[in-house]
Amino acid sequence: MEQSLLSAVSGIDANQTYLDVIGNNIANANTTGYQAQDVDFTDLMSQQLAGATAPTLPNNGGLNPLAVGTGVRIGAITEDQTEGAPQLTGNPSDVAIQGKGYLVAIQNGQQLYTRAGDLTVDATGNLVTSTGALVQGWEAPGGAAGALTAGTIPQPPAATSGITIPTGLTNATGATLESYSVGGDGVISGAFSDGTSSPIAQLALASVTNPNGLDAIGNSMFTVTPNSGVAVIGVPGATGLGTLLGGNLETSNVDLSDQLTNLIVAQEAYQANTKVVTTTSTVLQSLMAMQ
Repeated sequence: MEQSLLSAVSGIDANQTYLDVIGNNIANANTTGYQAQDVDFTDLMSQQLAGATAPTLPNNGGLNPLAVGTGVRIGAITEDQTEGAPQLTGNPSDVAIQGKGYLVAIQNGQQLYTRAGDLTVDATGNLVTSTGALVQGWEAPGGAAGALTAGTIPQPPAATSGITIPTGLTNATGATLESYSVGGDGVISGAFSDGTSSPIAQLALASVTNPNGLDAIGNSMFTVTPNSGVAVIGVPGATGLGTLLGGNLETSNVDLSDQLTNLIVAQEAYQANTKVVTTTSTVLQSLMAMQ
């Protein structure tokens, strides 16, 4: 009797977590760059009632072991790594990642990773995320100082830095920046008043061996963990990294029809486990009444 209660309670706990994950997925159906989570269940160790016996022909055949499971637990909570569909915004600082990888940003001295490409330029020209984290990449020489002196951008393994698109940026001939756009390779190209264009900077992307090992810290940000592997930083389009689509955002990959179906399954499983608790309690009361 006690075993059925413990098994049912473990089922209630596990399905409550499942409901929590589904609820979070539905809540983030419109969150930029959000990747839906799923729950993997695994059974707990079984309690063996009797061991297996070998056949002793011609007298007896073999017997299988007798065991009763002790419940269920959450084995893993994984993310659907399928990229969300791009959505056109027309904002030149917005970027959607097509393929693998994460944008790199630094906030309060901590290096963070995100697929949310809703970037903006702050009052001092810094390219930042929606939470104010400094987006990382490589700048063309002289870019941050306000005058581009060359058309080349440092490449990895050069260390990344914050990207600045200051008001009044000029090129070598003194023409001022009028607009900019982000290319598939992450290069931010500026259009100047003299009709020329020049690269201003290049956005960095990072990859890890095990994306499910990243630690989600909120605000669509992740940090590396001992099981994610170290972050390898490179330019968009390099081996193992996707490309960028400027003026677009990656939408959430949550499929609401799937989530609503999962919601019904989790609810039924939760209610079934509570029924086991109720039934076991009724049986125990009947046994107590017989004493």
